Amino acid sequence: MRIMGLDDSVTEEEVVAAVVGAGGCLTDQVRTGTIRADGTGMRAVTVSCPVTAAKAITREGRRLLVGWVSAQVKLLEPRPLRCYRCHVGHHVGAFCKAEVDRSDRCFQCGLAGHQAAACSAAPHCYACAAANKSADHRAGSRSCDPPDKAKGKVRKGPHPTADSATAAAAIATAAAVAEPLRGTREETVMDCQ
Repeated sequence: MRIMGLDDSVTEEEVVAAVVGAGGCLTDQVRTGTIRADGTGMRAVTVSCPVTAAKAITREGRRLLVGWVSAQVKLLEPRPLRCYRCHVGHHVGAFCKAEVDRSDRCFQCGLAGHQAAACSAAPHCYACAAANKSADHRAGSRSCDPPDKAKGKVRKGPHPTADSATAAAAIATAAAVAEPLRGTREETVMDCQ
């Protein structure tokens, strides 16, 4: 959700306390972004909290008392899935089939060496540019729809290590040991009597 209309004196801790108080959730369930100036001279912040807390806050008239300010609250639509590895939407890095690795590039401008939060360049989606489509948007945004060229190809994940093989063997052993201990329903009932 987005909390708007905050003044300069409001801190992130006050925002968290207000969300916890009005939403009835725990402090460690609430995450805030950076409080930033909006176009009106006031400040706004994006907050992530449990859905039940967000619904409770917006049910109360879409206003939230934060410090001395009665701030406006707006529920946001869920963000689309976006792969950090290839910067294309609709999947995540664990299931990425692309052969190109763009994880060191900025989602905003497509250049390497910095993150999107610190980028002030104009948006440019290099995945759409490579597909000869309009590229005047962020990579993986709602308006981004490059073709999936990697259909059918599966990127192989990391090979099993000795630790994972040992863990799998331990689980199989525990299951084998537990199997003879399970009796029929009648045997279990008789043992309890």
